[in-house]
Amino acid sequence: PLSPSRTHTMPALGGGAAANRPPITLLDGSVGHTLKQTGAIPAESTFLAVADLAASGDPSALTALAAQYAAAGCTVLTVPNFGVTPASLARAGRADSDLEPLTSACVDAVRRARPPGTTTLLAGCLPPLGPDCYAPAPPGVAATSRAVYARIAGVLLAGGVDLLLAETASS
Repeated sequence: PLSPSRTHTMPALGGGAAANRPPITLLDGSVGHTLKQTGAIPAESTFLAVADLAASGDPSALTALAAQYAAAGCTVLTVPNFGVTPASLARAGRADSDLEPLTSACVDAVRRARPPGTTTLLAGCLPPLGPDCYAPAPPGVAATSRAVYARIAGVLLAGGVDLLLAETASS
C-alpha cells in the first residue's frame, strides 16, 4: 500500500548538509503490475491492457491509482503509455492508427489524478520500440524510431505533459 507523505528529506552524504540539497523528485511506480494485483486488468494482460483501460470509457481504476501515488508524495506521475507502440499494436492485430487515441487516453486518465493547485508534474513515456522491451532494438526499428517517437511525443505534449521520460531505453 502507498502511504501519504509530502515531506521528503535527503540525508546528508559525505559530510554535506541536507539543507544544501535540492528537494527530492519522486516518481510513481508500477502501474501495470499494481492494476493486475488489484484485478483492474487481467493478470495475463499484454502491455496494451493499461491503455485499453484508459480508453475504456471508465478509466477510474487507473486515475485512482495515479491519485494514490500523488497522495503518497509522488511529485511526478508517469503517463502509462509504455505498451502503446507500433510493435505491440501489430502483435495484438491492432491498427497502427490506434497509437494516437490510446496514448491520448492514457494522458487524460492520469491528468485527472493530478491534485489541483500542486506542482505535481506529468511525465510522458517514450517507450522502447523493439519487439522485446528488455532487449536492444533490431536495426530496422532504429531506422524508424525518430518518426515513431515524434508521433508519441506529439500526442503527449498536446495532452499537456510537463516532461518526457525515456523508459527502459536499452538501445
